[in-house]
Amino acid sequence: MRCSHEYREELPAYLKELGEPFGLLRSVQLVGVALLENPATAESWINLIEQVEQASELSPRWRQALLTAPLISPRCNELLDKAEPLLMADNARRLIELMVAVRTSEVVPNDSVKSLFTEEELQSSDRVMPILMSDPIPRWSVWQPFMGWLLKRLNDLPTGVRPEAVKLMEIWQVKSPTGSIYRKEIGEIALEWLQKAEARRG
Repeated sequence: MRCSHEYREELPAYLKELGEPFGLLRSVQLVGVALLENPATAESWINLIEQVEQASELSPRWRQALLTAPLISPRCNELLDKAEPLLMADNARRLIELMVAVRTSEVVPNDSVKSLFTEEELQSSDRVMPILMSDPIPRWSVWQPFMGWLLKRLNDLPTGVRPEAVKLMEIWQVKSPTGSIYRKEIGEIALEWLQKAEARRG
């Protein structure tokens, strides 16, 4: 097993050499977690993300795997705090990327529509899976700590964050059970934004 500093130096070239196999996504994510959990700062994690970003020939999924690394740790909120300088830089560009990743990757198939298919059709995942994923369910173990962290900061973030934040909030309000955590906070934020928008138009 390579140590952390070797990964920082070699990861882009290593991924390219192997042909960027999809099966390494989780491993790359775990490297990101290790780089965030061990040092006092997020410098090593930030450096690796920047190196992967500079390797323009690599698929964006590797940057996404590193960005989502804090979300798979039991210390999610602590790691997001450490990651905050990178996420907020450049008008929160990487935070927006992280929100897109949460919305598109940290979801599971919607099994409630399985009853619409025969057993034979369910075996044909090529046909059924895209339908199950067309209206996915959040992976709550990831979404809950992330939404808690995000909602505390939302009104202090650049307004460019809001379109993607609205998508997350809408999914939360629609998919989470009535009375779930954050539903009230999300409703209050949405109402405040609506009132401010109306005041500007008036």
